[in-house]
Amino acid sequence: MNVDQVLVAANNRIHDVYKTLYVSIASYLIIIIGLTVSDSGEVDLICAVLAVAIAIVQIAAGDGAIRDIEALRSDMPKEMQNSNYAESWRSQPIGLFRLLNLIVPIAVSGATLLTIYN
Repeated sequence: MNVDQVLVAANNRIHDVYKTLYVSIASYLIIIIGLTVSDSGEVDLICAVLAVAIAIVQIAAGDGAIRDIEALRSDMPKEMQNSNYAESWRSQPIGLFRLLNLIVPIAVSGATLLTIYN
């Protein structure tokens, strides 16, 4: 891969992460609106299922994108490897990003479920 291909691919995967986050946030807002407007058990169940589905999609999509970015970092062309950008990219804590991508959706969905059923 050349430098342009690596940068374009990394940029595309980062945008995929952002798009998934935007959809997740919008879905959580729908849950909040649904829970404040209705006291129905059916709405509670729908919101609970939606909260779990959001977490699953966020974890799957986010982890895949983060792993792809890590793979692109490993496939960096030789002319890019000694640059400051490459040094900055190599210093990113990919493991921490993957861990946060796992923990945060579970915590938010868990808090949502606790709110619904308490």
